[in-house]
Amino acid sequence: MSAMQGKRRRRSEEESNPNGDVDAARSGLVSLNGLSYLLSPDLSVAVSRKHVTSFAQQPSYGPGQKVSIIMNSGSQYIDPQNSFIKLTVTNTTDASATFGLGSALNLFRRIVISSRSGDEIERVDRINKLACVLDRYGKSRHWMDTVGAGAGYNSSFGDVPSIDNYNSIMPVGHLNTEGKKSGADARTYCIPLSSLSSLFRSYDKLLPSHLMSGCRFELELEASKVAFKSVAGTTAPSIGYTVDDIELHCDAYTLTDSVTRVLNETAATSGLEIPFVTYSHVEDAVSQGSNNWEIRKAVSRSLSVITKLSVQETVAGEETKDSMRSVEHNIESFQCRVGSLYFPNNPVSGDSADRTLTSMYFHAMHAFGKPKTPSAPSGVTLGEYKSHLGAIVTTLERSSALLLTGVPVNASRVCEVRARVKDANAANLTADSWLSYVRLIRVFINQVEVEE
Repeated sequence: MSAMQGKRRRRSEEESNPNGDVDAARSGLVSLNGLSYLLSPDLSVAVSRKHVTSFAQQPSYGPGQKVSIIMNSGSQYIDPQNSFIKLTVTNTTDASATFGLGSALNLFRRIVISSRSGDEIERVDRINKLACVLDRYGKSRHWMDTVGAGAGYNSSFGDVPSIDNYNSIMPVGHLNTEGKKSGADARTYCIPLSSLSSLFRSYDKLLPSHLMSGCRFELELEASKVAFKSVAGTTAPSIGYTVDDIELHCDAYTLTDSVTRVLNETAATSGLEIPFVTYSHVEDAVSQGSNNWEIRKAVSRSLSVITKLSVQETVAGEETKDSMRSVEHNIESFQCRVGSLYFPNNPVSGDSADRTLTSMYFHAMHAFGKPKTPSAPSGVTLGEYKSHLGAIVTTLERSSALLLTGVPVNASRVCEVRARVKDANAANLTADSWLSYVRLIRVFINQVEVEE
C-alpha cells in the first residue's frame, strides 16, 4: 500500500463528497475576513537592493553652464519614484536671496536625457517654470513642508529670509544671532527626480538596465536673475552662485536570473515598451485683447496644455522680482482648439476677468484630477491662483475614466490656445506654453527607439 493510500483522507478531499464546495466556500470566507493565519509566500523577484550614486563630471558649475552626469547603474533596474539629485548651492556675494514660489529647481533651465547610444529620450525647456506649476498644483501643502522643503520649497511666501528656511540663501559669511558664522550661505538640497524629469514623474514601474545604464543627464543652469528673487532691495543680477557636489542617487534593484532572462528575451525581440508623459515648450508674445498661441508639435497623443503668463525678463525692474510668479489673473476668456475639436466646447468667458476666475480655477483642478481625489488636495488656493499662481490648464483627454487617451496634433491639426487678456501692460508679458503628450520608448538590448 502506498503512502497516499495508507493516509486517511478527509471527507472534503474525496471526489464524490458533496461537502467539498461548502468547505471551499468556508475557506474563502476565512480568507476574506482576514482570519487566515498563514505566512504569505515570497513573491519578490528582487535578489538585492542598493543605493547607486553617480557624480557630475565637474566638481563645480556656474550660471549658464551645463551639468553632465552619466549614470553607472550597471545591470540594476531603477525605481524612478525613489531617485533624487543632490547638490549644494553656495551664495558667492553679500546679497541675500530666495527661490520665491519655486525651489532649487529654479536653477535648471533645460533638461536633456539621452541613452548611452546618443538617442534623445527627453528634452524639456523652461523646466524650472513648469516644475513650479506641476508641484504647486499637483502636491499638497504637507508635501511642501516635508519632501518639498528638502528641495527648497516654502508653503508660505515671505520676503524675509531665515536661517531655518531653506527657500532662502544668506549672504556669504552670514553670522547668526550668537555672532558666529552660520554657514547658511551654502545649502544642500535633495530634489526628487520626479519633479525634474517627466520620465521619472509619470512612469511607475522599474526602469530597465538596458535604458538606464550609461544614460546621460544634461542640465543647463539658469541665470541668477531668473533663479533667485532679491531680498531687501538688492538686485538679483548681483547675486552670484555656484552649484557644487552634484550627485545622482538612484534606488537600484538586482532581479532574479529567471526574470532577467525573460526580460532580456523580450528586449532582444520586440523590445521593452516604456510610455511616459513629457512636455514640449513654446514661448509667445502677449498683446492686449485676443491672443492665439499655437503649438506646432507633431504628436500622436496630446493630453493637456499649460499656459503661464509672466513678465518678460528684459523689463526694467523685473530682475528684482520672482520669475516663477504668474501675473495677477487677467484672463477674460479662454478656449483650446485642436483641429476641429474645442476644449471646452464653449469658451470660458465672462463680463470681466473676475467672472472667469472660478471657472478657470476649476478647469485647472480638473486637469490635475483634483475633483476626483479629495484626499489629495492641491497646494494652490483660489486666492493664490488669482494673485500669483494662475495658469491656463486644459485637459485634452477623450475620456475621464481612461488615461493616455489624448488627441493627435500635427501640421494640419495645430494645438491653439485662445485667450482674451485684459492688461494695459500686456506687451511686457510673455506666455510660456507646455503641451503634454505621450512618448513611447522601445528598449532593445543594444539600442533605444523613441516614438512620439
